[in-house]
Amino acid sequence: MPKILIVEDSDDLLDMYKIVFSKFKFEMTPISTKETLVRQLVLNRPDIILLDIHLNGEDGREICKGIKQNKEFSSIPIIITSGSTEKLAACAEYFADDALQKPFDVTVLIEKINTLLLTNKDAASTTIK
Repeated sequence: MPKILIVEDSDDLLDMYKIVFSKFKFEMTPISTKETLVRQLVLNRPDIILLDIHLNGEDGREICKGIKQNKEFSSIPIIITSGSTEKLAACAEYFADDALQKPFDVTVLIEKINTLLLTNKDAASTTIK
């Protein structure tokens, strides 16, 4: 079962993610702070991370860059989410594997996750159906 780490501070979105990922048999860990993210990376290494740009005063792009610059976690795919087209356009500069504009279609989200899981050698057998 694929493990997804959801880094989001909107309770409404977390509720939606819970519904979607339970349907697709994902093991989901929802968190809302950078400090909790660091702890979760060490304790419960995810197969993929879904990361909001605006996170309780933190910039998710900078968080993404920090994860990707850490050799221990750099192979974990990260999808950055935001309602801002301009901010998403610069996500590649922060080493994000993909970006998704809010609001989004759940089918597109699942396709992006599956694509990244298939291309990630550590999680190649964990796509969702």
